[in-house]
Amino acid sequence: MVRKIAFVFAGLAALLLAGLAVVLVMAATSEADKRVSRSTTVNAPIETVFAQVNDLQNWSAWSPWKTMDPEMKLEYGPIRAGKDAWYSWDGEGVGTGKLTITDSAAYASIETAIDFGEMGEGSGSWSFTQEGDAVEVTWAFTSHGRHLMDKVFHLFLDGMLGPQLESGLAALKDVAESAPLPAAASDASRVD
Repeated sequence: MVRKIAFVFAGLAALLLAGLAVVLVMAATSEADKRVSRSTTVNAPIETVFAQVNDLQNWSAWSPWKTMDPEMKLEYGPIRAGKDAWYSWDGEGVGTGKLTITDSAAYASIETAIDFGEMGEGSGSWSFTQEGDAVEVTWAFTSHGRHLMDKVFHLFLDGMLGPQLESGLAALKDVAESAPLPAAASDASRVD
């Protein structure tokens, strides 16, 4: 009986080690950067949708991380929107970090740099494409792997981060679609 138990444990240990070896080989041979992206269609003027992302103080209305940690402390830089705007966060559930807009092309795209301190760095990107009366919005995050453990983390990144991006995009959609029309859009939609 003891031999059977030892045999079972030895088999389980061998399977565990083989699984770990497979994960490490997959990670070691993977790319240094891992990109995760999600898209949605927002039925609102492109000016409204773009402004929700380009002005960092608007993020608190739709950010998935604000929902995860409502007590998170935010600090904003002197520029609140566009290139060189930044905010930092500190919270129990979300850790600490800083996001800076590195490029902002009106109604087309936004690029960000994200510093997670000891946890590493990443970059974000947003694209906005007019599709008739709607806007196709794509939000992407790229994790920059420096070490083998970063690459192991990358194997699970889509499953962990993807749902958060989807949640944020759904909230962004709700906020933008319920916002009042900009003056130019209101005037353009009026029939005399």
